[in-house]
Amino acid sequence: MRHIVLFFSLLAAIALNAQKMTVEQHLEDFDLVVKQVEDNYCGFSTKVNAENLSTYVDFKKKLRNQVETGVKKGRDAAGEYTAFFADYHLFLNDNGYNCTQEYMPEGRQIPHYWDSIEYEPTKAACKVTDRTFLIRVPSFSGQDPDYKWIIESIESYQQSGCDNLIIDIRGNSGGQDGYYKPYLELLYDHPGMTDGIEFYNTAENREAYIQLAEGMGNPDWMAPRITRLKESEENAFVMFDEETIPIEYDSISPKPIKAAIIFDGLVASSAEQMLIELKATSRRTTFYGQDNTRGCIDFSNVRPAAELPNCKAMLAIPTTRSLRVVKGTGIDDTGIAPDVCITLPLPTKLTDNVDEWTIWIAQELEK
Repeated sequence: MRHIVLFFSLLAAIALNAQKMTVEQHLEDFDLVVKQVEDNYCGFSTKVNAENLSTYVDFKKKLRNQVETGVKKGRDAAGEYTAFFADYHLFLNDNGYNCTQEYMPEGRQIPHYWDSIEYEPTKAACKVTDRTFLIRVPSFSGQDPDYKWIIESIESYQQSGCDNLIIDIRGNSGGQDGYYKPYLELLYDHPGMTDGIEFYNTAENREAYIQLAEGMGNPDWMAPRITRLKESEENAFVMFDEETIPIEYDSISPKPIKAAIIFDGLVASSAEQMLIELKATSRRTTFYGQDNTRGCIDFSNVRPAAELPNCKAMLAIPTTRSLRVVKGTGIDDTGIAPDVCITLPLPTKLTDNVDEWTIWIAQELEK
């Protein structure tokens, strides 16, 4: 009982501390977020331009005035401010709560599939029919599934004798590119290219990258990048690697003969990068879905930029910009569209099961 009393006492103390925050402290939190975004966000010069500069300035002033007059807390105003940029990779996190998401503009709200169906995509590798195999990969974070399971899922498919493969990435909000590469290699059937990225080389972004390299043991592939960052002027975009990056493997797997990727409106980040690279390298793969992907890949390589000094929320900022943006072919505004739009109702259940969409796609592949 003593521990319970202490626990509730701690909660009360935290709540009391939150209530005691002054207007000046709320302003300090808000101003820090604005400064970090204006100084270090790689998308700032793209998102704020001559056409909307006055709108941006007025919006920022309005929010600051609301904090100054006690209408809004600094954290909430900062959440609304970051939502102005409509970039899912730019957000304020308060102990697991995304303060930015609720303020995202219309058209950029994520779909809540779980409101209408049992929606909890879970890893799965199994036959749908004797001719078609399913691999469901709900994350590329490396946690669940991990890399070992990803390799095992491919081995299970190869041992199944199935001609066709469905890879289901519904609900996959990304993670690290390395976790989708085995699937890309499996489906690859011709060389392709993907656009390179630019690093926004501010003092703080550069220092974060140097620390990242040190934490990884200063791998050889990062050394030329760090040299270029140190040699360039601050607040400038610096190319990482080539403007276009070739995608080529030594061999082509004879199976699958036909492949499908299922996705939905929650698919984002590195899961979208997988789709971009598959589109460039796999003629046998068709994209199926009902909604476009989320659109969260043009500005990437997110770093924790700053902890707000008073409310302790954490600001996350992307540091690299895809050259798609420079070319005017970015995807964040629209997401990636399916090749085939599924007109069926949402499945009644999406966990580790073979759902109605998967069965329908298997039938399409087997025609």
